[in-house]
Amino acid sequence: MRYCSTSSAWNDRLTGSFLPARQRPGVSATPYVRSVRTGCFYLLLPAAVISLAAACSREGTDPLAEDRSPVGTQIYITKAGFPSIRTLDLFFFVDDTMRPLVSYQHFDHPDSRVFRSGSLTGPEILVAVANYGDGPSSWTDVTSYASLSSRLSYLDLEDADYPVMSGEIHITAEASNRLVLPISQLFSIVSFESIRCDFQGKPYSGATLEDVRVFLTNVRREYGVLDTLAAGGASWLNLGGMSDGDTASLKCPGLVCSAIPGSIGEDVVHPGIELKCYPNASERETMGSPYTRLVIEGTLRGRKYYYPIDINRSGPDSGGEGLRRNVRYAVNVVITRTGTDAPDIPVTSDVVSSIVKVMPWEDCDGVVETF
Repeated sequence: MRYCSTSSAWNDRLTGSFLPARQRPGVSATPYVRSVRTGCFYLLLPAAVISLAAACSREGTDPLAEDRSPVGTQIYITKAGFPSIRTLDLFFFVDDTMRPLVSYQHFDHPDSRVFRSGSLTGPEILVAVANYGDGPSSWTDVTSYASLSSRLSYLDLEDADYPVMSGEIHITAEASNRLVLPISQLFSIVSFESIRCDFQGKPYSGATLEDVRVFLTNVRREYGVLDTLAAGGASWLNLGGMSDGDTASLKCPGLVCSAIPGSIGEDVVHPGIELKCYPNASERETMGSPYTRLVIEGTLRGRKYYYPIDINRSGPDSGGEGLRRNVRYAVNVVITRTGTDAPDIPVTSDVVSSIVKVMPWEDCDGVVETF
């Protein structure tokens, strides 16, 4: 059975054991771990490489300068944007009709380490899952790619600092000795960048919005670890409005709700709020599949109003793109009228002028280094 190994100095960083897997004749492991530049994480496999980075840059020395191995040709290094890696689970599957599990390994706190396994012969599928579960005991029922694909991640258990991430790569027999496998978060992020009020010409011109908070409604509670939307259940948080009970059930309630201190008037306020949720890209809104919305709640002249905004949709009856995985939606809002009396009736353009910019979560260039 293939396995990933480390030097004795780091053996205590590994936990758990291998899942049962088919013995692969002629496959051996090469123990190897050494420290690399702080803030970067590289997982090296002779036929597959995971390159994870937190606060990395082009500056500094070659992170693999001391490892000029004859095998391997390229490493793709991404820059700042990924959160920390607390746990990493690796799964190797035969890339055939049944896609059975070949081998598995678990690593604790693998940041700034290099790991190398035995050679891969292909065709195979390598899957990496970060920050999920309680170690090997979480995966005892995973015996094939299909069983892993059906695994769900739960928003209740998500840690904002260590979000669940995953990625996979298909390896062919003709593949080069080193390939790239980036992993990304399941989250979509709604970045609330600016807000102001413009009530000119209204009887309440000059009034300010008080007791303001923003939250997400119709948020998926479950999502497939491997981005399999079909694997997600029909459970929702803040369905139709803010639910204090729902947010209290979250390990990190700030994922979907945040207050804006002070009042909102004609001057632009930059809240610096980032809300996170699972993707929701349903083409049409139905009773069982509502759109996820950003809702601004506030009091205007003693009365509470709501300003629900469909994110990345062209209108309440249009499918649009919706919320995608690992994408940031930057929202800038100008409130021009009183809002609605309900938090799930999308406002029209004459009530709120909103600009939503769609950008990759990792808005930094990468670099390919050839050895």
